[in-house]
Amino acid sequence: MLFFFERSNSKGIQLNFIDILAAKLYKGFNLRQKIEELESGFPNYYFNREVIVRTISYIVSNGKEVDRNYILSNLNYEHFNMYWDEVCDCYRKVLDFLFKERFIISQKWMPYENMLIPLIIFLRSIHKTDFSQMNENQYEFIKYWYWSSNFAQRYSSGSNEAIIQDASILSNIAQNKKISDKAFFSRLKIQITSPEDILSFSKKGNVIYKGILNLINFASKGLIDWSNSSQLHLNSKLEDHHIFPKEYIKNKFKDNEQILSLIDCVANRTLIPKITNIKIGKKSPSQYLKELMKINPNIVESLKNHLIPIEIIDGAYDDFYIAFLEKRAEAIFKLIEKYIIAKEQKIVDLFYQPPKTKGNIKIFASYYNKKVEAIFDIETQQVHYNGEVLSVSAAADKAKYNLSGKDNTSTNGWRFWKYINEQNQERYIDDFRKIKK
Repeated sequence: MLFFFERSNSKGIQLNFIDILAAKLYKGFNLRQKIEELESGFPNYYFNREVIVRTISYIVSNGKEVDRNYILSNLNYEHFNMYWDEVCDCYRKVLDFLFKERFIISQKWMPYENMLIPLIIFLRSIHKTDFSQMNENQYEFIKYWYWSSNFAQRYSSGSNEAIIQDASILSNIAQNKKISDKAFFSRLKIQITSPEDILSFSKKGNVIYKGILNLINFASKGLIDWSNSSQLHLNSKLEDHHIFPKEYIKNKFKDNEQILSLIDCVANRTLIPKITNIKIGKKSPSQYLKELMKINPNIVESLKNHLIPIEIIDGAYDDFYIAFLEKRAEAIFKLIEKYIIAKEQKIVDLFYQPPKTKGNIKIFASYYNKKVEAIFDIETQQVHYNGEVLSVSAAADKAKYNLSGKDNTSTNGWRFWKYINEQNQERYIDDFRKIKK
């Protein structure tokens, strides 16, 4: 019934998940009005309603749920009255932090909006909910996590799981706790391993495409205009300008299929205001840049700022488009090496802590919609269940029998029993399994 209602109300009007939630909350919380008040109070910001709603869901569920079914089934107006102002205040502070630190040049060019949720939870866990209260190591972690997640395309699929995992991780980092799940670091492995890989990204909707343009902004401590040396800002109407104009390439290299296939490559793109882009038209790079030099004698500094080889002004690349792409791709890759690849081991050394190898932990499992609990001895690799000390799998078989009355089961106990790790995540006790040599 809910599935049907999400698509059409009695008048046949298309409804989305937020519309349904707004109707459910209306008795005690006017969601639409609250959003309007928020946007009128901060007109230079865009606030994504789903980001706010999912953050409240994460808080209410104690870090376990952010999906639509849970939200529509379990959240009520009391939850929103309790957490709305706090979450919105943190949301605004996170955006301020991302702009100020140059992680994003504008909200339109933000690679993943869902990454705001873990950052809101991080801020909420910091003393006085102020980024000024984080220490240097925490800032290093935020930088690595942010750029690695973008370039690993971590939020492109299964984003609900990534939100929950990362929000829990960042909350613990805010509290100066270590990460015992080493698999977390492998999830941040990036897909770009050489300058040549950069040439394959040409769609502006692609997160790596956006990530590269934002990383250039971050490394330059803020992109500047080409008409003058003023800083571009969050309200700038930016376009991903072709450094070599499309029409120039089509006319100059019309018989070269390789070059034509690379017209929209991200190495040929940079973010500049729309009005500047319009003036450039079909001219060669050297021609339009020399014209711009008449109104901005410091255009060379603008090019350096945008990571563009300055020889382009003298026409050194007018006839050598591929050489230009390779040169700029190398410069971009050096940034990726500096801010992600070279940081990986340092981050692991600073924040990884192997799971403990001794002592007892509480474990649990569910079977036939019933829950059973036990104790796992990490050192002996045995389970204390119902007054007996059993092997992991024997304890699982016995628990299944007690819950269902069915015997003759054969269970991999390592993938049956679970525990709650330091990041408040459910994990199988297979994490503690000692491989026999």
